[in-house]
Amino acid sequence: MAAYYLPPIIKAFQQQFPGVGFDFDACVGFNINEIFNAGLIDVAFLFCDNFNDSVLIVEELIPINMVFVVNPKNNEFKKSLKSIKDFHDKTLLLSKNDCSYRMTFERMLIAANVQLAKTLEINSPEAVKNLLLQGHNAVALLPEIAVQKELKKQTLKSIAWKGPAFNMKLYMIRKKDKFLTGAARAFIDAVKQHFDGLK
Repeated sequence: MAAYYLPPIIKAFQQQFPGVGFDFDACVGFNINEIFNAGLIDVAFLFCDNFNDSVLIVEELIPINMVFVVNPKNNEFKKSLKSIKDFHDKTLLLSKNDCSYRMTFERMLIAANVQLAKTLEINSPEAVKNLLLQGHNAVALLPEIAVQKELKKQTLKSIAWKGPAFNMKLYMIRKKDKFLTGAARAFIDAVKQHFDGLK
């Protein structure tokens, strides 16, 4: 969210409200209620396949396309992945454990009893991408927006996935009974306007 979606929103918002500052921080979905209950945040963004909560206002902003990507010189994979079993004995580059799409993918691997050659875990999608660009012989699952420039330049290539859909979405979340300042409300409106323009 911070790397790929927020910059144009912040730029447009700051042009309208130049005196308003921001404090963005990373969070994980499983403790989002604790963070809201502590009064630490006005609004959160969550990237996952599904989320709802009775005490939170949850708004779906946009669906997120996921892609499997490799270095173009990697010949371990064919043009398409027909099932999760195609990952048997392969090397995977994965985001860390609190990543929702990684957890969805791991559940698929466990259910199919797929044994990997090894995994490399890194927190940053940019670091995952750069390892592939440096020629690492592995496959990574990433949001398409993170690699769209590299796919266009053909410095990375995507592999068509024929298995179950990931159905990832980006959500904006806030607490129902929390007071919002005028600046916070204006920012929420700016976010909605931005994503409405992408649909």
